[in-house]
Amino acid sequence: MLVSRAETADEWAALARKVEDLGYSTLLIADHFGRQLAPLPALVAAASVTSRLRVGTFVLDNDFRHPATVAKVMDTIPPAGVDQATELAPGAATVHGVAVP
Repeated sequence: MLVSRAETADEWAALARKVEDLGYSTLLIADHFGRQLAPLPALVAAASVTSRLRVGTFVLDNDFRHPATVAKVMDTIPPAGVDQATELAPGAATVHGVAVP
């Protein structure tokens, strides 16, 4: 499930739980400078409130982040469950024609 908006950390945590409860395997967040949470802390938050959900980015804009900093942040997202993992998609792109709730 690709999600790009949540107004608060509580809303994001509730959304992550709902995505997991609905049976989705993966929650991805896009990386934009619009009205959304920062993607890397959002991954940490989603992983911390779920047990099976894989979390990741839908194109993490590498022009704005040093690779060493990204690696350090990604290393702080410990899987809570055996089936939980983190996925990272570095790059710089714009996707057109994708409906995102």
